[in-house]
Amino acid sequence: MAPKLKRTRNRHDCPLGLWQLLIDDPLPEGHPEYNSFQEFVSLHDWQQHKAEVLSYWIERYPGTRPKTWWFFEIVVNRPEKQAAYLLRHDLLTDTEKAWLDGHKEALEPEKVEV
Repeated sequence: MAPKLKRTRNRHDCPLGLWQLLIDDPLPEGHPEYNSFQEFVSLHDWQQHKAEVLSYWIERYPGTRPKTWWFFEIVVNRPEKQAAYLLRHDLLTDTEKAWLDGHKEALEPEKVEV
């Protein structure tokens, strides 16, 4: 029998399973409802929780964005680092720009898979 997610809400008033998908957290193995975020997360869900997700994410992973951001905001695979793309399009906060000054490796090419 597949494990069940608790139907509780977190501090963002977002169902736990949805929040985990929005922030790239793993879900219980073999959970039948959630094989990938594209199967469960709607554009409405993203728009409703986007500000909280980005606040949470940027604090922990400056210079990057979660897969849901790339999917709903960009919907492309880019052969450059997330930070380089975000910098080029002026999508970084001042704090993230300052962080990048000391982390130039974050601008080296990569492939973002969604």
